[in-house]
Amino acid sequence: MKKLFYSDFSYSSGLISLGRIDSGIETLANMNGEFTVTVEVLE
Repeated sequence: MKKLFYSDFSYSSGLISLGRIDSGIETLANMNGEFTVTVEVLE
């Protein structure tokens, strides 16, 4: 499981996780340049 954050970060006690990636991290990791990500709540 990978965590999703807005930007590069260093340790912070107030860091808030925006979500998690359960699969497909390779696709995101291989993207270059600026791109938009949509975060949706799954139930």
